[in-house]
Amino acid sequence: MKKLAFFPGFLFTVLCINTGCNNSGSGTSSTDSATVKSDTGASSAGTDTGSSARVEKNPSTLSKDDSTFVMKAANAGMTEVELGKIAQQNAASDKVKEFGQMMVKDHSAAGDQLKKIAQSRSINVPDSLSSESKKHIADMQKKKGKDFDKAYIKMMVEGHEKVLKQFEDEQAKGADAELKAFAAQTVPTIKGHLDSAKSIKESLK
Repeated sequence: MKKLAFFPGFLFTVLCINTGCNNSGSGTSSTDSATVKSDTGASSAGTDTGSSARVEKNPSTLSKDDSTFVMKAANAGMTEVELGKIAQQNAASDKVKEFGQMMVKDHSAAGDQLKKIAQSRSINVPDSLSSESKKHIADMQKKKGKDFDKAYIKMMVEGHEKVLKQFEDEQAKGADAELKAFAAQTVPTIKGHLDSAKSIKESLK
């Protein structure tokens, strides 16, 4: 009788070992934030990435807020680079052309740095722009001369104000130490861009 009473328990133990006795249902964990969907709202710099970073084998170690920051910052930076290239071709003002050149240089460097951090955290930064950013770019490509100058600089002021807030929030509240350091390092550059854009905007009146 003792053998019969013991056997079911033993069989259950073996089944548990083989199956893992997972009572969690879905089997998800806190690291399942590796699939990062961006639905982050709109700004003139383009913050809705319109895509997701999906990592199957190496789940992201970033929090949801940090992952969202990466996607928004990456898309905004790529948008600034593309608009900066257009500014060098379509602008009438030399100041606007020089500002566009600065955007390409500074945001390309920041984007490369952000991409390295993201990849080390198993986050794939999208190579393509969001649908909103593509619309902004298409609209600006149609403008020339003084009309372009005013529209572009207005967009730069509004966009950098929003991006500055995002970076300051990450600097203050971010969970990832390297991302916080990146944000802190980039904030002064963004402030410089914003000040320059405001100054140029005044000169175009």
